[in-house]
Amino acid sequence: LNTITHHVSRIMLSKFLRSQVQLNSRLLLFTLALLLALQIIAPYRGWLVLLIGLGGMWLISTLWAISLARGLTLTRGMRLGWAQVGDWMQERFTLDQTSFFPALWVEVIDHSNMPDYNASRVIGVGGFESRQWYTDAICGHRGVFTLGPVTLRTGDPFGISTVTQTYPTTATLIVMPPIVPLPSIEV
Repeated sequence: LNTITHHVSRIMLSKFLRSQVQLNSRLLLFTLALLLALQIIAPYRGWLVLLIGLGGMWLISTLWAISLARGLTLTRGMRLGWAQVGDWMQERFTLDQTSFFPALWVEVIDHSNMPDYNASRVIGVGGFESRQWYTDAICGHRGVFTLGPVTLRTGDPFGISTVTQTYPTTATLIVMPPIVPLPSIEV
């Protein structure tokens, strides 16, 4: 049985289905359009300062969000695909940021259906950095459970844009009843 344990492949979840950048409020774009119209109609240094300041903030926010959408990747790995009731199950998560801008907050939302197991958390990662963490759980119920899918939510520091990534890949974990050693029967 131990030889079977070592040959079970690792489960990796690293390809995301889609990455979506969403503008949280259209009020900023409306304000920028209004300031531009006011500057064209009645030029004033105050309108120009506000237009450059808010426009620069919107531009930095957009570049930051696009950088997060392209640079963040999540890898999820589990050593075994099965366990017995009472065994410890451990998963390793790795969050990589391959772009310059840091992800100040990343909400990892796990949609696993295993009872008493929660791998969701909020974590931050710097630019060109990687963060790794482990989640542990005791397999308390027998059955076939699904680990995943996972959703990542993050955004720029101004709160103007939100980035959502969906990782639809799932892994199956089989939790079997415990094996009880039987006394030897002598004939």
